[in-house]
This record gives sequence, structure tokens and C-alpha cells, in this order.
Amino acid sequence: INCKWVDRCKTYHWVETQHEQDHVTAAPDFEPVDPQIQVFIREEPPPPPPRAPAPSPISPAPSPPQSSGAAAVPAAGEAAVAGEMLRDLTTEFDVFACDAFTEDSGRWLRLMPDAGFVP
Repeated sequence: INCKWVDRCKTYHWVETQHEQDHVTAAPDFEPVDPQIQVFIREEPPPPPPRAPAPSPISPAPSPPQSSGAAAVPAAGEAAVAGEMLRDLTTEFDVFACDAFTEDSGRWLRLMPDAGFVP
């Protein structure tokens, strides 16, 4: 993002597309030399389970669940596939090296001053 070519770079444009973020330019025209993209794949923590309401002091105690012999149903926010829980994975792409890199400190910030994020 501190590169002179960030607003014209086709590779950076592709990374913006992967992140589903606003583009610095709609039609990049610079094909960088030997760009290197770092890919991070992370497993996000599962959402916390829903909290059960506190029992009322005047309501009867709940009866224990009955087993029907059927397979367990996943809790809200979970999914089962062949007996395993699906993981919530996120992928992040970053251009971390390029032979065409030319330092221009703060260039992205100057081009995108109203962005709600900084990559």
C-alpha cells in the first residue's frame, strides 16, 4: 500500500476483489513484475453457544431430555457433515513482495482518505 503503483496495479486490484473491498481504481493498467502473494487461512472460533434462561423459582424443574436413538442434531450455528463439525475458515491475501515495488509512503491513504479501513 506504500507503493507508487498501488492505484494502477492489476495484482493489488485482484487482492481488493478477494477482500470484497472498494478498489483504488476501476481499471488498473500496470502489470507488476514477479508479484508475490501471501495467503493466510485461519480457522475462526465458533460463536458462543446460546445462553439458557435462568429457571424461575416458581416454575417446575424441566424434565430430562428423552433419547429417541436418533442422531444428535447440531446446535444453532453448527453444521454436521459425516459426523464432523464444519469449520469457519477465512482467507486473506496480501501482496508482500514485487520486483516493481517503488516506495511511496502513505500513497494508499492519500488515494483513499475516506475509507473505513486501512489494509
